[in-house]
Amino acid sequence: MGARRAIAGRRKSGEEFPAEASISKVKVDGTTLLTVVLRDISARTRAEEVLRNSEARFRTAFEDAPIGIALIGLDGRFLNVNGALCDIVGYPPEELLTRTVQDITWQEDLALDLANAQRLLAGEVRSFQREKRYLHRQGHLVSVRPAGDRGPRPGGRRPAPRARGGPRHPAHGARPRGPSSRPRRP
Repeated sequence: MGARRAIAGRRKSGEEFPAEASISKVKVDGTTLLTVVLRDISARTRAEEVLRNSEARFRTAFEDAPIGIALIGLDGRFLNVNGALCDIVGYPPEELLTRTVQDITWQEDLALDLANAQRLLAGEVRSFQREKRYLHRQGHLVSVRPAGDRGPRPGGRRPAPRARGGPRHPAHGARPRGPSSRPRRP
C-alpha cells in the first residue's frame, strides 16, 4: 500500500498510455476504503527517453572522440577519461582514474595550471586553454593543449576539455617529425 507502480492506462479512444497508480487505505466513518490515484506519466516517460538518448550520444561522443577528453573534479582527480587521452599519456583508464591532473603535469607547468584553475573557480574566466606538458607513463614528456571550462553556458552549450599532442623526445623535448606524429586539429 502506498507504493507507486507503473502500469498501462487506456484512454476512451482505446489508446494506451504510461500511468502510475498508487493505492492507499482510508478510514471513513469506521469503514476502510481503498483509494486509487492514477496519474498519466506520458510527459515524464518522454523526458526520460530524451535524457537516455542524450546521455547515450554524449557517452558515444566522449568515448569515441579522436582527441583526449577528461572530466575532472574540483580536486583535480580524473572522474572519467576517454581512450584517446589514455593513449596520449600512456595510462590505462583504471590507473589514470586513480590519479590527479597534478600527478601527471610536468612540475614546471603546475603553478600556472593551478592559477588558471583558481581563476576558473573564482569566476574570473569562463574557460582557458594553453600549451603544457604531461608526464607520459613511460617517463617522457607529452606536449598537449588542454582546455578547461567551468560549466554550461547559456543555452546549455559546454565545450569539451581536450588534450592534443604527441610524444616528445625525452632528451630534448622535440616532437618527432612526420605525418603520424602530428596532432590533428578539429
